Amino acid sequence: MPSIYDVARDFRLRLLDREAAAVADMDRAYKRATGETLRRLQIVADRIAEAELANEDTATLNDLTARLMKIQEQLQDELKRWGPEASSIATRAQSEAVDVASQMLLPMATAASNAPSEAAMSTVWNRFDPMSVEQLIGFASDGSPLDQLFQAIGPDMKQMLANAIIQGDHNSVLARRMVSTYRDLTPARAKTIARTEMLRASREAQRQSFLANSDIVHGWMRASAGDHNVCPACWALHGTRQDLATIVPTHPNCRCTVVPVMDPWMGQTTGDLIPNAETTFARLSPERQMEALGRGRYLLYKTGTPLSAFGRVVEDERWGPIAEVVPLRELINNE
Repeated sequence: MPSIYDVARDFRLRLLDREAAAVADMDRAYKRATGETLRRLQIVADRIAEAELANEDTATLNDLTARLMKIQEQLQDELKRWGPEASSIATRAQSEAVDVASQMLLPMATAASNAPSEAAMSTVWNRFDPMSVEQLIGFASDGSPLDQLFQAIGPDMKQMLANAIIQGDHNSVLARRMVSTYRDLTPARAKTIARTEMLRASREAQRQSFLANSDIVHGWMRASAGDHNVCPACWALHGTRQDLATIVPTHPNCRCTVVPVMDPWMGQTTGDLIPNAETTFARLSPERQMEALGRGRYLLYKTGTPLSAFGRVVEDERWGPIAEVVPLRELINNE
């Protein structure tokens, strides 16, 4: 029988497959909506840079800047039209993530209790009511509809212009920032929203299922991916146990899963559900450990600071429980 950690890893890989498909769909949709306008934005930005370099007259620069702002307005309109499609992609990804979670519940419960088979576990396992997670689909963790997030995803041009004026930037600097924002930052934020809300939905579906089986599930434990891409906050929380009423703290792009804490099956022993954070982290090479923690935290870790010191859970009024990395300066001051 696979271990609970093996099942959690399989679960994570299945989610990553769905996530990759959703991100690819999001990317294609964004390019369809903005591709031609982004091309024209880049051309005008390059022309402004050339004009400044050649010390062309003010009238030419003003005309180019006016064209730049007109293209920016068009991009804002295109983003508003793209928002519903982006929301639809993210909603579909959430639904697929919940489906994956429901498929993995029996294997996970079987491994957690050391039951002899999934068939045996199915005799005592209550399937959760899909209606209990219906409110997750199409919504963000703060309860707002996803389409509101995507509608507001464009840059704050008033603030961008104000910053440029305050800093005394040339028009070419503002133009480069516009290109970078619309070409890179905006689609990256869209993909982050889709990925984050998809994985959150899967975790909450798990927790709702555990609640439906509270006679045999006594809590949940957090399991990180256990690699160098895991952030310090998730390393700090890896292996921690919570009661069933506790919503899983998360952060953007969090890949953690949760596993059920259960009694052993009819006298069987289960051992540790998952290796603890210190044991799991010690399996990484020093180079990978530094990559995960950053140089400053890695040096603290090597001199005795436990992984648990690098993260904490804070309550956000809008987003609920958040897994947060403890700032390095705070760690040093506490030494």
